[in-house]
Amino acid sequence: AHGRSRGLLMGLTPSATPLVTTELIRQLAEAGLSRLAVSVDAPRAPAHDAFRGVPGSFDTSLRILRDAKAGLRTIVKVPEIRAVVLLLWMSAALLVATDAVALPYATQAGAPPWAATALLAATPAGAALGALFVARLPMQQQVRLLFPLAIASMVPLLATATEPPVSLAIALWAANGVLQGYMVTLMALSMQLTPENRRGRVFGMAGAGFNGMAIVGLVGLGAVAERTTPAAAVVLAGAV
Repeated sequence: AHGRSRGLLMGLTPSATPLVTTELIRQLAEAGLSRLAVSVDAPRAPAHDAFRGVPGSFDTSLRILRDAKAGLRTIVKVPEIRAVVLLLWMSAALLVATDAVALPYATQAGAPPWAATALLAATPAGAALGALFVARLPMQQQVRLLFPLAIASMVPLLATATEPPVSLAIALWAANGVLQGYMVTLMALSMQLTPENRRGRVFGMAGAGFNGMAIVGLVGLGAVAERTTPAAAVVLAGAV
């Protein structure tokens, strides 16, 4: 809860033991946890449990995944939850757009080594500041700002079409991160709109989808950058 109050996106990868109950996941979600991951280390229980050193760990992992499946059904069936979670998933790809092309962008510009690091850090640093700001606002005000921020966050990415110098690109990508503070609102809304007894399941599925879309964004935009230019990949992310 403290990390969430400071505008941080909190994540957890627990060991799959009986302590990880649906009720515990619900409580973690309400406390501000935004991402939860579970490891499955083998296709069969004996190998998985031997690796983890906890008998029954494989079955517990599958139970958590079944809860996630139930959460997916809730997301699909409830239009309000579905809209919020889909926007959250789409935003995940937007969040990593600049990460996918930071190194090739700096290399293409002939910038010094520190420039690639600064480009990589620009969006996450901006996102931390944006989340901190949005988290301090009343929920009603957060909701009013949701779509304006989401739309505005695309503008710095589209501006990359001009292939600005690295210093300006750093400023644009940081601004993109700040404007993505609306993701704090999406996470809060997904919990508030979900019945209490289903929050843990919906939270688990929402987090899994967020991570999955982030990976798709990294791989997909990296491939686009290879075939076109890094700037074109960033612009594509902003346009989509």
